[in-house]
Amino acid sequence: MLKLNVGDFLEEGVWDVNCLRECLPLHIIQLILSVHAGFNGSGTDRYIWQFTPNGSFSVNSAYSSFFPAEVSVKWDWQFLWRLRLPPKVKTFLWIVCHQKLLTNVQRQKRGLTQVPTCPRCDYPMETIAHLFKDCPFSLAIWNCLQIGDSSSPDMMDFKEWLLGNLQSKRMVYNGLPWPLVFALYLWFIWKWRCKGIFDQRFVMSADPQQLIIQYAWEWFNANKPPSPSYMPSVVQLHWIAPTHGVCKINTDGSRNCDSGSIGAGGLLRDNYGAWIKGFSVNLGVGSVLEAELWGIFWGLHLAWESGFRSVEVESDSCVAVALLSGFTISTHPLFSLISCCKLKMQADWNCSVKHVFREQNVAADVLASKSSVFGPGVHYFTEVLDCLVTCLAEDAIGVSRPRVVAA
Repeated sequence: MLKLNVGDFLEEGVWDVNCLRECLPLHIIQLILSVHAGFNGSGTDRYIWQFTPNGSFSVNSAYSSFFPAEVSVKWDWQFLWRLRLPPKVKTFLWIVCHQKLLTNVQRQKRGLTQVPTCPRCDYPMETIAHLFKDCPFSLAIWNCLQIGDSSSPDMMDFKEWLLGNLQSKRMVYNGLPWPLVFALYLWFIWKWRCKGIFDQRFVMSADPQQLIIQYAWEWFNANKPPSPSYMPSVVQLHWIAPTHGVCKINTDGSRNCDSGSIGAGGLLRDNYGAWIKGFSVNLGVGSVLEAELWGIFWGLHLAWESGFRSVEVESDSCVAVALLSGFTISTHPLFSLISCCKLKMQADWNCSVKHVFREQNVAADVLASKSSVFGPGVHYFTEVLDCLVTCLAEDAIGVSRPRVVAA
């Protein structure tokens, strides 16, 4: 077995599962099945960068790869940009949440000062956590702002404290979102702290919490979302038959979120909506985009081998359709599969690929979802499966299915 090449495990471009089973455990085989190899148009083998989605090198991904433990527990602060807050406060929060605010501890690390103490209370270390939740000057304002049920800041980890308050659904002061008030509390604490150091004429307000609340109300009232000019509506969608002489190929991919197993399915129909052939393919473990592209690949393959020379392909994956319609860089992890799909599309026939909604692709969805029932590899069907009888009949007579859209 050690003398075998990769090509020895392929049969007409398809992985020979029986051969793989002789020398590899099942969980490794599951990973191999979704790998595209052996077809014309696959391109030459090349190195790609595994730490980015498009296979291209980036300094950021290279740096992160040196700290896998940190990456695995990294807090996701992307939700900050979706909060209804002043833009400058969002940027400020991003710096705070990533522990990059230039408190004296941070300044000492950068060689900007030799004194890491808090300039307000003389605590030995002015960390970001101390500045906002432990310093007596900040706590005095915090205690005035608090309304009822929030935990005391000194009882919580700093990041959990930030996360809990910024994702809170509470409304305070007769209609103000608590995350807005909390974010402005952080903003003003930092602003007043810096003014106290750099502006000798600065005098702290006797009621700082009132300034925070007033600012919050002014911004909130000035930035109320306009009344919606449209309301969601329901449209009725149905499968559309091709013109006479054209074969329609509907394909779909599926992925089990728990196991990571993927599969694809599809079918060929004529202008009456009548079944011609179908397929389902068990692809092992991978991404849903892989499954969608494999579905298109095998749909094109089946149509060509069946003798059709005028086809329309429909997929409910707009990402897959976009990849097949535009330029794809050679370092893309799915470049080989995308290239083979494009090669089939450019063969000597009339072929188009377009996106449709899921409600117009029900039959293919059924075949894709059933892929895990079958063994690894591709399975072709000449007879209609029982699970398809109803949806095929509905598609043939133009039964509509509802979809909610923005009017």
